[in-house]
Amino acid sequence: MPILLALVLSATATGKGDKAFAKIAEKYVDTMFKLSPVTGSYVGYRKYDGTWPDYSEAGVKSALAALQATAKELAKVKRQDLSQSAAMDYDLIKDDVAANVFALSELEQFKWDPQLYNEAIGSGFYYLTYEPKSAADWPARLDTILARMQGLPAYLKTAETNLSNAPKVHVEFVISANPGNKETFTKQLPPLFAKFPKQKEAFDKLVPATLAAIDGFQTFLEKTLLPRATLDWRLGPDKWKKKLRFSLASTLEPEQLYKDAEQGLEKTRRKMYDLALPLYKKMYPNDRAFEQMIGDAKVNTVVGRVIAKASEKHGTPESLFGDVRKISDKVTKFIKEKDLVSMPPADDNFVIEPTPAFLDGMAVAFFNPSPALEPWLKKSYWISTVPKTGTGDPKKDAEFAESFLREYNDYGLQTLTIHEAFPGHYVQLYWSQRSPYATLVKKVMESGTMAEGWAVMIEDIVYDQGYAKDDPENELMHLKMNLRTYLNAMIDQKLHTSSDPEDKLDAWALELMHKKGFQQEAEAKRKLRRAKLTSTQLSTYFVGYREMKEIYDAALTKNGGKTKTVLDQMLGYGTIPPKLIKELMLPK
Repeated sequence: MPILLALVLSATATGKGDKAFAKIAEKYVDTMFKLSPVTGSYVGYRKYDGTWPDYSEAGVKSALAALQATAKELAKVKRQDLSQSAAMDYDLIKDDVAANVFALSELEQFKWDPQLYNEAIGSGFYYLTYEPKSAADWPARLDTILARMQGLPAYLKTAETNLSNAPKVHVEFVISANPGNKETFTKQLPPLFAKFPKQKEAFDKLVPATLAAIDGFQTFLEKTLLPRATLDWRLGPDKWKKKLRFSLASTLEPEQLYKDAEQGLEKTRRKMYDLALPLYKKMYPNDRAFEQMIGDAKVNTVVGRVIAKASEKHGTPESLFGDVRKISDKVTKFIKEKDLVSMPPADDNFVIEPTPAFLDGMAVAFFNPSPALEPWLKKSYWISTVPKTGTGDPKKDAEFAESFLREYNDYGLQTLTIHEAFPGHYVQLYWSQRSPYATLVKKVMESGTMAEGWAVMIEDIVYDQGYAKDDPENELMHLKMNLRTYLNAMIDQKLHTSSDPEDKLDAWALELMHKKGFQQEAEAKRKLRRAKLTSTQLSTYFVGYREMKEIYDAALTKNGGKTKTVLDQMLGYGTIPPKLIKELMLPK
């Protein structure tokens, strides 16, 4: 049996239609990565490593035809003839086909979002720099890099043809990020080619044209696209709602999402007030003015002043990485002492390193897993650089950096590290890639709702297990970070569905983050930009958290309160939508 077909079939492939469906699934996985080869590189599907997505008119037409062909094949499958695992794969593929058709025929991001192309440049080469399983495979890997370099000028020319207009915020971000792509060819790649004379000679010949193509794209962005960038960055209610359905793989209605997130926000703020009040009385023993206040004013005064005081405990731009490494050791030690969840081995290929230039500034931190099909490779906890204002004014940059460091203070970095690494994304994705249950389809169609839901849920569980015992400031700061779960969903929905003027929406979002979320200026402004640059992803935190927590609570009751047993079981199915985990763990 071919290796891929074996990966498509589950060990529980008992349905009479499983084998026939597996061939359709295997074919679709190949089709998916032929259409999106950079994503293929990300998951370790190496067949199309030397190519680029084809967003030309003919390329898009061909992609839609391939997707429609898959839809016709799926329509002939009798779902009732499939095993439970294969039926889940059937649903995942069916949804993925629909999502891709929507993206190409309705969303049409390739026509208006320069970020789509910029991220592809960075990712398209970054995921080819991972060390192959065998050193003997390096020349072939370098050949795929050369092939992508050869195709880059044409890829960017297609971008320039397609991008007749764009939202200004997208263009400005890519103008700041695109120059970082040049570092790939001046810093990251030369050492890889140095040991292979034949490939190095070809690389050296291609570098000038590659850099010229990136510079040409930069000139196009600055001189041509920016002056005519008048598109609204908002998706609008119809497209946002459709995209949300594909992003969440959930039945939650958008209106209910906002309402529930708002209620979660207020509940957490009340909890913060109860926690902050004793601290406030100690910090300000002679202040009784707050007692005459009511509602938000009272909460904001008590909680806000305690947070402001606690936020003074922070590092420097120079100490940031060292601080994160120390925190990682501290959190890991606590998890092991509590035997909270099974951890990856200590010698796993995990690193803490700077965010690559093409993504630096999109978020403060990321977790970048090893490719799903190459789990032995490097896993990275990325930390972005301390931001600047872009004004060139040293005083303003220093103030902005101080605002950033107050947000990601000694306490905030702990919650961040729990979320991104231990036992958040790193631990979850480590076991996902080794799941005996997860088929190829489940591995390459990962659910962002599950991944973010796990990471937010596990933050709460770590603190509930006593991580900040006898340290109320730490717990308070964790709750402050937790407020983002609700704020993200509220901002995501309102910004992309409202018809209000942009300045009014900006004022609303910033006030919400400042007053309800106690966020620093640097964080609030960056989150506002991120909400405009993305859509629906910010909602995955809240929806995923709620659905994963519901499963956890029910399973904990069912098995008599054995936390590690429940958490390990939740991790064992792979990164699949929470509704599927619920179906497996809590069958009716």
